[in-house]
Amino acid sequence: MVAHAAGDVLLVPSYFFHQPEFAWKALSARPIWEGVALTFSERLLSIFTAMAPQNMFADSPFQGFAMIAWVFLLSGVLTIFAFINLARVSRSNGA
Repeated sequence: MVAHAAGDVLLVPSYFFHQPEFAWKALSARPIWEGVALTFSERLLSIFTAMAPQNMFADSPFQGFAMIAWVFLLSGVLTIFAFINLARVSRSNGA
């Protein structure tokens, strides 16, 4: 279910704006840490460096990744808040 949602987040906007090549590039991209990091902590550091907010607005090789990562992060936080609110409302209506 999570993989389906992640695919939809990438595919729907690209087809809406008539640019399906963006979806193909995003889904078939090589790992960011390839050739740079060997350990898990080095890989995490390279991911966090690539998703720095300044990469979204600069013409950098990580611009697309930074945008996608922040969309996933923000949508995940909003989903958590929505589920917490749903649980609170359903408890108050059930009592």
